[in-house]
Amino acid sequence: MPTLDTSDDRFQLAQADDWFAGESAEFRFQIAQNGDPVDITEMTVGFRVQQREYDTSAVVFDGDTDGVEIIDEEPLGDPEVGEFTVRIDAAVTDDVFGENHIKITLDAGADTNAEWRARVLVTA
Repeated sequence: MPTLDTSDDRFQLAQADDWFAGESAEFRFQIAQNGDPVDITEMTVGFRVQQREYDTSAVVFDGDTDGVEIIDEEPLGDPEVGEFTVRIDAAVTDDVFGENHIKITLDAGADTNAEWRARVLVTA
């Protein structure tokens, strides 16, 4: 499970596992600060896949898309220790292919935000 550390100034994830169009995908993460798990109970986690890394108008799908779930409850997550899972149903990726970019955001309110990005290749 990759750790997303809010104290890391790189905010770049290693390339995410590639997957095939029409396949489901599941990603598990843990939010930390200086290596210590962060309680995300009162925070909002966002997830999106976009065509271009920094172009937010090029969203392919996100956490509000039918078939995409951000789960922070047992057994796939535990918000008190910063764990969550993003589950993407196969139908969501039917027409997705090529190089895309995952973007994960953490909104803790009052100017306390973080984001991480990773490249992902979806093969048709």
